[in-house]
Amino acid sequence: MKRIDLILEALRALPAGQSLTASQLGDRLGFSRANVSNDLNRLCEEGLAVKSGRKPVGYLAVLSGTKPIRKKDDFDDFIGGFPSLVQCGELAKAAVLYPPRGINMLLIGETGVGKSAFASRIHRFALSQGRVAAGAPLVTFNCADYANNPQLLISQLFGAAKGAYTGADHDKPGLIERADGGMLFLDEVHRLPPEGQEMLFTYIDRGVFRRLGETAGERKASALLICATTEDPQSALLRTFVRRIPMIIRIPRLVELSLDERAALINGFFTDEARRLDAKIQVSANSIRALLGYACPGNIGQLKSDIQLLCAMAWARYVSREKDFIGIDSFSLPAHIRNGFFSEHNRREIWNRVPGLGLGYIVFTSQGPDVSGEEGGGESSDIYQMIEQSSRDMRRVGMDEEEIRTGLNTVVERYYKNLTESAADLVNFKEIERLVGSEIIATVERMFRLASERCSSTPGVNIRWALAMHLYKAIGRMRRHQEIVNPRLEEIRTQYPRQLEAALKCLDIIREDFGISFPEDEAGFIAFFLDTQLLRTEKAPLVRIIVAAHGNGTATGMAQAANELTGAQAAVGFDMPLKENPGAAYQAIREYCAALPDVQEVFLLVDMGSLADFAPNLSRDLGIRTDCCVLASTLHVLEASRKALLGYPLRRVAEDVRNIAGLAQGDGQPVRETSGSALYLLTVCTTGEGNAALLKRLLEEKLDLKEGLCEIIALQVTDTKTFTAEIECLAEKGRIIAVAGPFDTGLPVPHLSVQDVFDESAVGRIQETINLESLFQHITSAITPMLDCLDGSDGPGRINGNRITQDIRGLIERLGTLLQMEADEKMTVGIFCHIAFMLNRLKKGQFTAPFPGKEGFLKKYPGVIAHVRRECQNLGIDYGVVIPQDEICYIAAFFTRENIM
Repeated sequence: MKRIDLILEALRALPAGQSLTASQLGDRLGFSRANVSNDLNRLCEEGLAVKSGRKPVGYLAVLSGTKPIRKKDDFDDFIGGFPSLVQCGELAKAAVLYPPRGINMLLIGETGVGKSAFASRIHRFALSQGRVAAGAPLVTFNCADYANNPQLLISQLFGAAKGAYTGADHDKPGLIERADGGMLFLDEVHRLPPEGQEMLFTYIDRGVFRRLGETAGERKASALLICATTEDPQSALLRTFVRRIPMIIRIPRLVELSLDERAALINGFFTDEARRLDAKIQVSANSIRALLGYACPGNIGQLKSDIQLLCAMAWARYVSREKDFIGIDSFSLPAHIRNGFFSEHNRREIWNRVPGLGLGYIVFTSQGPDVSGEEGGGESSDIYQMIEQSSRDMRRVGMDEEEIRTGLNTVVERYYKNLTESAADLVNFKEIERLVGSEIIATVERMFRLASERCSSTPGVNIRWALAMHLYKAIGRMRRHQEIVNPRLEEIRTQYPRQLEAALKCLDIIREDFGISFPEDEAGFIAFFLDTQLLRTEKAPLVRIIVAAHGNGTATGMAQAANELTGAQAAVGFDMPLKENPGAAYQAIREYCAALPDVQEVFLLVDMGSLADFAPNLSRDLGIRTDCCVLASTLHVLEASRKALLGYPLRRVAEDVRNIAGLAQGDGQPVRETSGSALYLLTVCTTGEGNAALLKRLLEEKLDLKEGLCEIIALQVTDTKTFTAEIECLAEKGRIIAVAGPFDTGLPVPHLSVQDVFDESAVGRIQETINLESLFQHITSAITPMLDCLDGSDGPGRINGNRITQDIRGLIERLGTLLQMEADEKMTVGIFCHIAFMLNRLKKGQFTAPFPGKEGFLKKYPGVIAHVRRECQNLGIDYGVVIPQDEICYIAAFFTRENIM
């Protein structure tokens, strides 16, 4: 029996009137929630099931021989996935249901926000509620179509009598008459001339009107008006007109929607195109990331058009047989969309929401995204490939190590979740054994017998299948001599020592059965399969979010709103009656924090500066790290909650929340952003800053600092801790190129003694370094716009020139060290430019000129070729290209100084 049949059977077995959510059905039947939800939607479309209530939505079976139950609320399904539209929906429903026949509405929003689609939703809701007769029309009219001909516009709207104007040779009914009994949608109503608006007054007030040219008698109609405008109604419409439309609904812009809402739109548009083409569409993970992050000033309308264009281009490649499937990857994206791949805004949330997909693609069908994992859809069961791909992708866009670690943790957690959920859908154990082999099944059984003894855990068949698939992939990887790295090994070693010890014993079993020795990192992966409690562990946020505000319900209301929108209990509110002593509120917050298990960091959001002292007082009383945001709003609480749930540390949560409205830091100074490209030359001493300042003045006189590119900083070294903190702070902003002073600091940069400061040759070497850095900044600025295909870096305007420079210069420096030769300025610039344009060329799939005398060159310089090939392989992986042997020879020729002409 198919899964969808089992789900329908379970619904039909429920008592009358009882419903189950997708999660409840998944738990009851042993299927993943995502797959159950997909099947339930299909059953609803086929009229075999109906939805009940709001989130969490329940499902009821439609009994055979009965008609499907009419939906009570047509807006629920639509708005359920779009919290930002909840208020809009409630206002629209209130307008439709208002007795006796509803009230007219005015929709306000930018071009492309979906005003027309929203009007259609209102019409369907009115039909479902019986507020208009079955089959009642929704007549749509764009007032801009006749804006330059007011007379013709009015005749379209109200109709025209015979002889009303030249060419009016018969009576003509208007749109109001056509919409009688239904609804009339007037788009761009601000283009309606004042006399047209005034003619609507009588209709709105009394339900009567006259056709153009009529002077006697009145006509009647009953059509609910839905007007729409992109302008400010107070300035673009007559005030007397606006006054007659009491229900004004503002539709939010795309940028105001949450990431989940934007993702739902993207999924829906791709699903629509898959249905239109009657074919599956493969979309790369990086393309989804780009669509989630790119600037889309045309709002939802532009997003839809852009996706339709992408699908049309993919279809053209398919029918012309350039590709044997309909696929969209990041290389085929237009420049304005590809920019989203490198967007700083919401970057971490985007990467955590779309972690590395095993095969890099999501498959869209007419039913929606394919979550079954077949044909490239869903997550791969190869954790190693997922970690490598995600790590490579995150480094390409310049994410720091902290962000990468958090992202990889999300990848690993999702891997276990998806693998065990997928296992629940495979009930034929013989099929599993055929897939992985009986030897692996036998080994897994031995491993679980050991786990039951050491961990007191008895995993079910789903976990056993998941481990079998994991082990199948792991053995294949070891036989291909590929590395295994577990980003969470230290965490597992610290938090789950018993499970890790059992997993290490399992590695002995694998070695006995297959003759393969796995590294300890693999034991970290296996540990999570051996104890099912680990798979169900949900971590509390590292940072606890507390809201304190005056008034009844203020703080708790903001916290509740944030929790509902994030789907987690991340924030807690403390309401303070206006007459209450702040000390009592502080005591309540202190007791709450003291009772939290393992609390280390707390972020307070308060409404008044007088409460800002709560943060340092908590640090003093409880020994925890705290920070505070003053004048907080629901938006600030939501941002803090989201960042805390993603695992951000306190410093990053505070910075990101303050940056919402440019709030100042605790000292009142604005948050300072740095480019990371500054150069620093340090002068140091231990006897006071006077000596360091003197060295600084001497060097400033001797050196050309290239208009502030390099800054000389005098530091007093009194204790290692303070000095280290200052060095780390500078390293976050730029690069330290040298240190001058009476002692060696141990930093891995050139050191100038006091005598060297007076030595022209020593100072000259520092000047050469500054000159080279200045030259590379100019080169980077000049060539970056020409590198139009390096989307692995950051793109022109979108390409991260600093990243490309660092990658290629690192390669040059490593080769110089390996080959024991120092490249001069001219040679370094030549190699850099060659490699940058080579990568761009290879991305385009362009031809590489044969290296003259290649065979002889390879024989003459085998050692140089070996080093260059190894570095080029790593560079190629980072940029998604394979560097051919001819290009390797060209690069090697720079270092051998071989004349190839």
